[in-house]
Amino acid sequence: MKSFLQFIKELNSPSEEAQKLGLQGDGHGSWYDRRTNEFVAKTEGGKLKFYNKRERIGQQDPRQTAHEKMFLLQVIMTQMLSSNHQHQ
Repeated sequence: MKSFLQFIKELNSPSEEAQKLGLQGDGHGSWYDRRTNEFVAKTEGGKLKFYNKRERIGQQDPRQTAHEKMFLLQVIMTQMLSSNHQHQ
């Protein structure tokens, strides 16, 4: 089984990754959840960086909501399935 670091290195471009996750781009590097129109990620340094709307810079972030946990689980599962299909 591959390590998480290997898995991350094998991901597609930020645009391909975002589209597989059902995100809609604004053409300027920001990505929004198509279902809720909420900002969730930004392309930075050639990678998607996910944001928590409640994150507190320099402080401990509040606990994730059930919705946030499910979204992150969906992101991870989509990436894993995509990676497995590429290697078959």
